[in-house]
Amino acid sequence: MAPVAIVSRKGNDMKQKIIFIWLTLFFIFLIPSFSQSAPDYEKKRTEVQQQIREMQKRALERIQKTDPKTYREVVKRNELSQKIDGIVASFRRGSVTEGDARKKLLPLVRESLGNRIENLDKEIERLTKQLDSLKKAKANPDFLVNQQVNRYLGKDSSAER
Repeated sequence: MAPVAIVSRKGNDMKQKIIFIWLTLFFIFLIPSFSQSAPDYEKKRTEVQQQIREMQKRALERIQKTDPKTYREVVKRNELSQKIDGIVASFRRGSVTEGDARKKLLPLVRESLGNRIENLDKEIERLTKQLDSLKKAKANPDFLVNQQVNRYLGKDSSAER
C-alpha cells in the first residue's frame, strides 16, 4: 500500500508530514541494518509495515471524523494510486501491452494530477519568487545571510527585500 499523505489546511504542516513519512519509509526499507541477518530483517520489516498500516488507518479514521471532505480526497487518491500501481504491475508482467497500459493510465494520471495541474499558476508564482530570491542572494550574499537571521528571529524577511 502506498504511503498515505495526511492532508492539512496548513501547507507547511502537510509538507512536513509528507517528508516525515517518506523519510521514515526510506530509512525502513532502503537502508537495511547490515548487522541483522536476512530473516530477522524481513521479520522486522514486516512488523514495521504492519505498524505503518495501523498508523495510516488510525490517521484516516481521525480525518474521517474531523474533516470528511479531506478524508474522501485521501481515499480517492489512494484508490487512484492502487489502480495505477495495478496497471503498471500488469504491464511489467507482460499481461498488458504498452498501448493498453497507456490508454488506461492517461485518464487516471490526469485525474491524479488534477489539483497540481489546476494550480500551476500558483506554483509558477512561487518558483518565480524563489528564483528572484536566489538571484538576489547571488548578487548580494549578505542578503541571504540577513534573510536566514531574520527567519531565526521569527521576523518576516520579505520586508527586507
